[in-house]
Amino acid sequence: MSIRRELRQPAFRIVFYSLCVMCLMLMLMMRLNVALVEKFEQGQRALAGGDLLLDSNRQPEPADRWTTLAREEGLSFSESYEFSTMAAVEDRPAVQDPESALPEFQLVSVKAVDQHYPLAGDLDVETRGSASDSENAGERRSSGPPPGEIYLARTLFERLGIELGSKIRIGRQVFEVGGRLLSEPDPSFRIVGAAPRVLMNFADVPSTGVILPGSRYEYELNMSGTTERLNAFEAAATPMMGASDELEWANSREGTLSRAWERSSAFLALAALATILITLVSLQLALELYVMQQQRIVALQRTLGMTSDVLLRDYLAKLGMGLLLALTFGWAASLGLERGLFALLGEQVDLPASPLFGWWMLLPAGVVVFVCLFQWYPQLRSLLQAPPASLLRQSEDGSVASSKAGRLWTLVGYALLVVALALYLGSTLLVVVVMALFLVPLLLAALLFLLARLAARMLSGDRHVIYPGTWRSALANILRRPWWVIPQTAALGSTFGLLLTVFLIRTELITQWTTQLPDDAPNHFLINIAPFERADLESLIQGTAKTLQPMYPLIRGRLAEINGEDVKTTVSKEKDVNALNRELNLTWAADLPESNKVVEGEWWSEPYEPQAEEGIVRVSVESLLAQQLDLAVGDGLVFDIGSERLPAVVGSIRSVDWTSLKPNFYIIFEPGALEAFTPSYITSFRVDDDRSAALLSTINRNYPTVSILELGPLISRIQVLLKQVGQGLELLLAIVIAAAALVVVVVMLREAPVRAHETALMQALGLDPASLRSTQRCEFFFIGCASGLLAMVLSQTASLVLQIKVFDMDPTVYWQYWLLLPAGLGLVIALYASFNLRSAMRQQPAAVLK
Repeated sequence: MSIRRELRQPAFRIVFYSLCVMCLMLMLMMRLNVALVEKFEQGQRALAGGDLLLDSNRQPEPADRWTTLAREEGLSFSESYEFSTMAAVEDRPAVQDPESALPEFQLVSVKAVDQHYPLAGDLDVETRGSASDSENAGERRSSGPPPGEIYLARTLFERLGIELGSKIRIGRQVFEVGGRLLSEPDPSFRIVGAAPRVLMNFADVPSTGVILPGSRYEYELNMSGTTERLNAFEAAATPMMGASDELEWANSREGTLSRAWERSSAFLALAALATILITLVSLQLALELYVMQQQRIVALQRTLGMTSDVLLRDYLAKLGMGLLLALTFGWAASLGLERGLFALLGEQVDLPASPLFGWWMLLPAGVVVFVCLFQWYPQLRSLLQAPPASLLRQSEDGSVASSKAGRLWTLVGYALLVVALALYLGSTLLVVVVMALFLVPLLLAALLFLLARLAARMLSGDRHVIYPGTWRSALANILRRPWWVIPQTAALGSTFGLLLTVFLIRTELITQWTTQLPDDAPNHFLINIAPFERADLESLIQGTAKTLQPMYPLIRGRLAEINGEDVKTTVSKEKDVNALNRELNLTWAADLPESNKVVEGEWWSEPYEPQAEEGIVRVSVESLLAQQLDLAVGDGLVFDIGSERLPAVVGSIRSVDWTSLKPNFYIIFEPGALEAFTPSYITSFRVDDDRSAALLSTINRNYPTVSILELGPLISRIQVLLKQVGQGLELLLAIVIAAAALVVVVVMLREAPVRAHETALMQALGLDPASLRSTQRCEFFFIGCASGLLAMVLSQTASLVLQIKVFDMDPTVYWQYWLLLPAGLGLVIALYASFNLRSAMRQQPAAVLK
């Protein structure tokens, strides 16, 4: 049968257009998913400098052990050393006034890189320009320094009084300053031992004589390649790794971007689920309309002798051909729409284009198979097996009741869909919650219907209650047709419940990203502040910076005992707690830091008073460390600080937001507990770019021992990436909104023939057409309000569960939507129904009833 001839039938066109829109939305959703995943992975690789990092504090034995393995696995790689040493200025002229002389020596953090650095991300270096360049302008490089040259952080130029071309000695080797390091793809962020960065060529390390047996340094091997090859390297390298060797994936690093990626991945799954289920609702309604309009035709064909098997094959062939065309249309249209959106939005989104074909097509194809097997087949079989007489005596709504076997088959299909989506998306809880949004509305709609019937009876029996006749007629029409109103309300309620859930989660995600990296987020850290420098430096910064965090004291110490037992025997080696392998940053504070929250115990409200005889102090422990060490409130701890031992007791356990870019600590003592020890101080602040140079110059000149960490380039890159991903999430939300709009359109198309017949009958009995239109507007307003209330209940419940269990957010109750959504949706549905059904309402009664 020609598909072109079938498309001339209005009923088949509705199903075919619904199929096309469903395939388009699913294909576009998956394309955007692929683009967003690729964007995040690119961002993580850029910030980490590669895909997989092997880190060790010792030289590989033999030296090419790891590089040989990486080469065998077909990976790209880059080697580097990182160590701290002293840098000395070689060619500075003598100064007459010793008090005004700049320091000749400076502690620096050296990173020696090879010719392949960086594998990913951007290295921005300003070098000496040509004679035509302006004084401050120069060439930009994106690779490491050549042998004999070094690149220095901007702060070193001011602190040491040098310029490009100056000579700097590191160890036994003298280097020429070849560039000013503006940003690097993998900046180290260490509170202790932090020093300005120097970038050196990997081949120059032996000539410096800095790395000797027993020296403290880190060897790093950064690798890039396909996931399969990286996994193969990990599997081969893990058995050969020692205690000091560690493998770290770029997407597993803690921080603002990793947390954003985890939540965005869950949101992508949520948006995909919502799109799938909403399009299934629209397709189900369209198919019901198609079946309803085919009843008389099937009855006549069966009366003329055609068997149900022949008709079933004929219908399946028609629908199957339409489905293939819809899949092709969806693929081509989604490709063109994606490219067009990316070209239109440009740098606002800056997402990579998805490939023409890929694994992502499996999900739309799987949904299509589900539609064929579990939606179309049962309904068509029920239609074709029904007796012709029953089809000719169609009920008011014109629908054919499915058989018990058909309903059971559909339920089995939805159960399989839940399992398949849970396996595909990797989140069973997310799938179950969203499927509940899809299936529960039918029960809740029935409950609302019963409540409406009870309210109508109470109002009709109370003569003191007066309400307009139009409303009374609309409510009577609703209560007269439960088999029609309940599924319709459930469909609209589940659709807008899913839409509102996606909208609320998207809003919370963007709000949290903005909160984590606001415009006044600290972009500089100051470390190694001496106690006598604290007051003057704080006064200097407050006069220039936009924000200044409190100055926290820092003391180095090790955790030695837990409840009277040595910590290394108490904690299993299998846990690999990194905090036990190094000194901890200890501090004290009277007030709970902004990015901390007490989850167990209580924060101290009284000043420190040593307990009688024992002198035990209270500490607050970070929650993840407490979990790793199996600590609880009241447990005893002993710290080694220098040559002293300090007993303490766990007074509280805190959750810490490590993505806040503010000073955070594993261990916080109560004030006064560490008075016997001399601390250094740390703080962070925000200063505008146009004022930072002068402030940093003053700090470098007047406080030469203070270390400065500049986070501005890192924060800017993260903010740009999150903004672009946020724009991508807006596109996903737009797709879900379009899918919800499709459901409303199909509902109105399904209503049109019923409303035309009902209106014609009422007009034939003498009712006023204007009164009928008012009654129907009120009727749809009631249905919209009920659907909005149902959507609000479902979305509020689902968003609370998802925020707590999936997205790790603080739960939020959206009181403002409880009145706004039902009233707004009721008004929108009423206006759209009035507009969409106006042609059906204006038909001549004789033409409709004949």
